[in-house]
Amino acid sequence: MDPFAENSGSFVVEVFEKTFGIATILLLVVVLRKRTLLPGAATVFAAGAFVVLTLCYALYVAYYLGVTSLPILLGMAAFPPVCFLLIALHQGNYAALVASVIFGAVHVGLTYTNFAPP
Repeated sequence: MDPFAENSGSFVVEVFEKTFGIATILLLVVVLRKRTLLPGAATVFAAGAFVVLTLCYALYVAYYLGVTSLPILLGMAAFPPVCFLLIALHQGNYAALVASVIFGAVHVGLTYTNFAPP
């Protein structure tokens, strides 16, 4: 069973999701700020991104072991944008911060719409 085969939306939603997902990555790579939004929390943001990414991989392991419950699928959808958000906070990158929030909302919303019980 491959639940992700059914995780798509309308053409407009798909374009919106992909556009903001790609924009987030590009902004994180291209727009580098040397000053974090909260200087005292820079290490927390970086460590948080690492923890979230590790948890995301753990959810993928669970998924490939056959666990396809809604919380697993939502976590798989939410954790990458959260990781991007934490990196943007660490960088002090406002543009990537906004793009990651929009990407996360659309990405998680799409997953919830497709897999939540009726």
